[in-house]
Parts: sequence; structure tokens; C-alpha cells
Amino acid sequence: MRRAVWTALVAAGPILMIPPAGAATGGPDGFGYTWADSDEAGVSYAYEAIYANYQSLSDEDFVEISLGFDFPFYGGVFDTITITSNGIGHFDGATLVDYENVDLPYDTFRMMAVFWDDLNPSASGDIWWDTTGSSPNRVFMVEWWSVPHFYSSGTGTFELKLFEADGAIEFHYEDTNFGNGAYNQGASATAGIQDGAQGFALQRSRDQAVLDDEYAIRFEPGSCSDGDGDGYDSNNCGGNDCDDSDPHVYPGATEACNGIDDNCNGTVDEGCGGGGDDDDTSGT
Repeated sequence: MRRAVWTALVAAGPILMIPPAGAATGGPDGFGYTWADSDEAGVSYAYEAIYANYQSLSDEDFVEISLGFDFPFYGGVFDTITITSNGIGHFDGATLVDYENVDLPYDTFRMMAVFWDDLNPSASGDIWWDTTGSSPNRVFMVEWWSVPHFYSSGTGTFELKLFEADGAIEFHYEDTNFGNGAYNQGASATAGIQDGAQGFALQRSRDQAVLDDEYAIRFEPGSCSDGDGDGYDSNNCGGNDCDDSDPHVYPGATEACNGIDDNCNGTVDEGCGGGGDDDDTSGT
């Protein structure tokens, strides 16, 4: 055998159950993301061939790409993405290129498994990408074009789209027939998104032949809320209010010497001297 088979442990945290084959919606996960596929109204398969930039990757390889805009993902904001040969996109600078797909969440990665499988672009195919449109409606697209499975001479073509306007994510599958039923249509792949560090994951499928040709999945972030009425949305849904239950705590608030990070900058009682007097709320 080419490589030893290993078993990965799934990271601890809330795990959304895998929907049965044929399910057309899923979620929300712990952060509020939901998914729907192109069998549902409002989600369309819209594959776009890309001719702007490309990179030839080796087996178990990666390339870091600029998005051209800031993109929110599980509470973080990112302007670059790392694309791997095995159908994964990372937002944390990680370079996971493991060929053995597992259930999500896996480890601590912030990632999108578009078609996580043992792919081999060193045999044929390329990674193509482009950013289209103008602010605030730009779209970043990256395409795995005509990439074979390591154990099959047939190739697959699919792409990832990131939408600046609403933080939505789409996977589009043009051709997932590798000429072998063991790998076709995602029979040996994982598809979904995750923030493993927080234990959040939204998985469409693992080792299920449901990623058909001319098929799409759309992931949408949850609607943010301003629970305390201070004008700032909770950071649990992509906002920047570190305590959405206290109207006195928000970005830019005046820092009091009270043992609380009032202005959400990650520092408690700055300017109070000696780390602040937690019993002194007078600011003196």
C-alpha cells in the first residue's frame, strides 16, 4: 500500500449530526451557520470557470492567496486564504494537507472542506482563482480544475465562492465523477465548514455520494443581534461586542477600574495602575 491508514480523533466540542443523504438543509451550528443546497429554493448552481490566476500544486501541497477584501468567518476576519491540494481552504494560516478525510470538527482548524479527499493535482489539473466585482459586493472564487483522485485517473472539478456582501460561502461541484464508484460524488470525501478551536462545525456529508455533478451548497452566517441595545452586535455571531448582555460594555466604551474589559480591546482596567483595583469602580 502507498501509505499507512490512520484514524483521527475528532476534536471535542458540540458536533452537529450528519444529515442523511438527500437532506437539503442543515444547522444551525453553535455559531449560527446554516446550509442549504441547490435542491432548495433560493440556492442555485452557478459554476464559473476562472481564467485569471493559477498555480500548479504537488500532491499534499498548498498555496496562500489574497482574497482582495476582508471576510468574516466564525468571529474572525481574514484577508488571505490557504488552499490545499486536497480540497480544503484554511483561514488561520494552517497548511493541513492530510489526505485522509474525517468528520468535522477536526483539530483546531478554521477551515472549509469543499471536497476533502485524497486528490493529486501533480498528475493533472491546476488551482485557479480570481476576485470579481467591486466593494462592497466582491466575490472571491477558487477552482480545483480537472484534479484526479490519487487512486483514479478520472478527474474532478469544483470551486469555492466567498461573498463580501453577506459573509456567505458556496461550494459548486461541476464534475465529481472520477470514474470509480469508491470516490465518485463524494463517496470518500468530507464537505463542510468548521472552527475547531471553538468546537463549531457544520458538515454536509462525509463518505456519502451526495455531491453530485452540477450541485451547490450555500453556508450562511447567523443573523447578528444587539441583545443589550448598545448599538453593537454580539461577537458570538460575527459582531464585536464582547458582552452583549451589558449595555456599558462595547468597543470604544470608557474603561472603568472594575475588573471588566469595558471597551472590548482584550485588556482589563488599562490605565488604572497595577492592573486595576477590582473593588474600585470610581476610576480613581
